[in-house]
Amino acid sequence: MSESALTSTSRKEWLDALKGLAIILVVMSHTDCGVPFLHKYLTACYMPLFFIASGYVFKKKAGCYQRKFIQLLVPYISWAIVYLSAACILYHVTDLKKIGIWLIGIVYSRFNLFELGTMPNIKLLPPGAGPLWFLTCMALSYLLVCPLIQAKSTMRLILILIYLGISACLIFCPILMPWSLDTAFMGALFIYAGYLFKDIRLNRRRIWIAFLVCTPIYLILSHINSGINMSVREYGNLGLISLPLFGIIGILGTVSYATFFMLINHSRLCHYFAYFGRISLTIMCSHLFFARLIKVVYEYFSNQGASIHKAIYLPVMLVATLCCCILAQHVLSYIKGKILNIKQKNATQPG
Repeated sequence: MSESALTSTSRKEWLDALKGLAIILVVMSHTDCGVPFLHKYLTACYMPLFFIASGYVFKKKAGCYQRKFIQLLVPYISWAIVYLSAACILYHVTDLKKIGIWLIGIVYSRFNLFELGTMPNIKLLPPGAGPLWFLTCMALSYLLVCPLIQAKSTMRLILILIYLGISACLIFCPILMPWSLDTAFMGALFIYAGYLFKDIRLNRRRIWIAFLVCTPIYLILSHINSGINMSVREYGNLGLISLPLFGIIGILGTVSYATFFMLINHSRLCHYFAYFGRISLTIMCSHLFFARLIKVVYEYFSNQGASIHKAIYLPVMLVATLCCCILAQHVLSYIKGKILNIKQKNATQPG
C-alpha cells in the first residue's frame, strides 16, 4: 500500500469503512444486540470516532463552519418532526401537554433533563429520537472548533486546556445541558484531533506500528475506565480522571480501528463496511425508529405463539434494522433526485 493511496484527496474507502463499523456498533448498542463481554471494548470510542472522522475530512473554507452547522441542523429538524409525528400516531397521543414537552425537547435536544439513573427524570425528546442529540452536538462542536483551527500555535494549547477545564466543570452540572453543550467542548477537541491527523503521512510499516501499539493500550484503558457514554456526559468510572482518559481512549480507539481498515483497504470486508459508512447519517437518525417498529411486529407474532430464541432474535433484529435503514436511504435518495430534477428544470425554463 503506497503512501499516496491513503493521503490522496479522493474519497477514502477505509475512512468510510471506519464510520460504517462505528454506526453498526451504535445500532448494536441501541438494540441490545451487542456481545456482552466485548461490548465495552468495542464501543468505548465509537462516538469520538465520528467526531475525529469528521475533522479528518474537514476543509477550512470561507463560511465552512456555518455550512456544517446548517447541514447538521436540517436533518435534525426533519427527523425530529418524523419522530414527533410517529409518536403521536403510534401511541395515540392527543394530550397537548405531552406534545408540548416533546416540542420543548426538540428545541432542547436532549432525551432526558437529568443524567441516567436519576429518579425521577424528565423525558424530553419523543420516543426513539434519542440519537438525534449527536447532530446538534456535532453542529455545536464545529462552532467551538473554529477558534482552535484559526488560533496561533501558542494559543492552541491554552484553548485545549480551557476546553478540558470547561468540560471538567460541566460534569458537575445538575442537568444535561441543551444541545449537549456539556459534551460539545470534548467533541470540538476530537474534531480538531481529526483535523490534525490528515497531515500525517503513512506507509504500511507505520500503519502496522500504530495498530500494534494503539490497540493493546486502548483495550487496557477501556477496561480500566469503563462505563463510557458520551451522549449523557459519562466519561468513565474514575471521576475527573476519566475525562482525559476518555480523550485518550477516543483517539487511540479511532487510530486502532482506522489502521485496521487501512491494512485491509479495498478488500471485500472493507467494501461492505464502507457502504454503511456512506449512509451512516441516515442510519444514525432512523435506526431506533425502525427498531421500535420491528419490535412491535415481533411482539405481535410472539403473542400469536411465534416467538424465536434470543440467540436468533438478536442478529435478526440487527439485520432487519439495517435493512430498513438501507431502504430509507434509497427512498431519501429518490426524493432528493426528484427535487433536484425539478430545480434543474425550473432553472432552464425561460423567465
